[in-house]
Amino acid sequence: MATRQSQINTTPLFPEKASHRRLLRHAILVLALAAAGGAIGLTRTLGGWLVIGLGWLVVTILGSYHANGGLRALLRALSEYALVVIIATVVTLTVAQPHPQQPADAKPKPAAAAPAPAQALDLADLTRPIQTWLTHLRDQANAWVKQHSPTTSPPTTTTRRR
Repeated sequence: MATRQSQINTTPLFPEKASHRRLLRHAILVLALAAAGGAIGLTRTLGGWLVIGLGWLVVTILGSYHANGGLRALLRALSEYALVVIIATVVTLTVAQPHPQQPADAKPKPAAAAPAPAQALDLADLTRPIQTWLTHLRDQANAWVKQHSPTTSPPTTTTRRR
């Protein structure tokens, strides 16, 4: 019978040299993200710093995927994250209220009117190709199911009354 002492794993969870290298990598990563964020103006607000922190978290998680599972696990995680971003974008923009459209017979504004403020980017126009592609995929899947479904309906079962 083995003693309890021999069953305990005594290797350190974080080896000292690896810990220093890991901390150095994280410090360099945070500085690089802060510099890139500062270049595009993210360091001016608390929300910008939150974005930088979330960027660090994503890179750290992806790094752990690569370290623990190799390139295959990293690519799988990246594809899953990309799919979630695409689905969230499409759902968010589909649910959003559409902007009111001007009727075709509307009169144009006179040229002497004050210049209109810069229009905001219409996100529905950006996601229309994705929605069209998803609709096309859905139609193809429905056509395939219709083509490969049995032409006769399955037999129905009847119960006898006694």
